[in-house]
Amino acid sequence: MKLEKVHGMILKERLKEPKEGRTLVSLARLGEQTAVVMEHVAFLLPECLLDLNEFAKADLAERLFREAETGYDPVERVGAERKIRSGLTGRTLTLRELEAGDVRVRVQSKYLRFFERPECRVKAALKPVFVYEDGELRGMILPVRCAEEDWERGEWI
Repeated sequence: MKLEKVHGMILKERLKEPKEGRTLVSLARLGEQTAVVMEHVAFLLPECLLDLNEFAKADLAERLFREAETGYDPVERVGAERKIRSGLTGRTLTLRELEAGDVRVRVQSKYLRFFERPECRVKAALKPVFVYEDGELRGMILPVRCAEEDWERGEWI
């Protein structure tokens, strides 16, 4: 895991919090690791340089990461990146499609870049994607709902 990059993103999001009036980053201890839960991604950090008392407590962290043990399959194919523009929101996102059997999941590519050698596991199109490195659970990425027509109109990168 690229710890410096993860810590940088956490601090950047933390600096936005007072302006937005909501908590964007929550931390919790899970055994020897620190769970960092953000809006669309969560990490299990082997070491954390941040003071947990300065962040909101992540009560859901244990439930989120416990689900990783319930029937998730390794990704067999990682598709190319595709830039799509949502017909609903108008936002542009860069997505990567992951496949395991007949399950296809699309996630934001920027979150995969926080991991050095990501090994992803999926269960269903709208279930979290769990990310492992060297066989150890290191994070979770929420999938993106993407209309098929937006995906087909998307531009290959």
